Amino acid sequence: MLYKIKTGNGVLRRPQEEIIYLACNLKELIEAGLQWCFTDGNAARTITEFYNSIDDFDKLDWHSIQSTEWTDNNSDGDHDRMRKKHSEFLVKYYVPVELIKWIIVLTNERKQYIEALVRQYGLSIRVYIDNSFKFYYR
Repeated sequence: MLYKIKTGNGVLRRPQEEIIYLACNLKELIEAGLQWCFTDGNAARTITEFYNSIDDFDKLDWHSIQSTEWTDNNSDGDHDRMRKKHSEFLVKYYVPVELIKWIIVLTNERKQYIEALVRQYGLSIRVYIDNSFKFYYR
């Protein structure tokens, strides 16, 4: 989705600097009793499977998920790479703000802006800059 937003491919184009990531501790999220599931690929595709047990994390294709190659015509010969890279962890309705542990941003300016909001609302969420481009495109 970030690629679509960055390029404006089918959606309103926005700069990556405006995108933030909200991150939770998986164990705490599960222990909170929220309804959740994860998929082994793009949730809209009919061949995608849905799971709701952490024992099924081994069903994810971690090689595809972590690969920097997005196309189905890749060096591994994996013709299902793009679908698998779109694996999702979904929470029904909402995630309580108390479960948000980290916010990831792209720039120092965005970090300062988000930290000011966190302080304004009396939250204790740590804000990190993604210097290694694990969440954003170079």
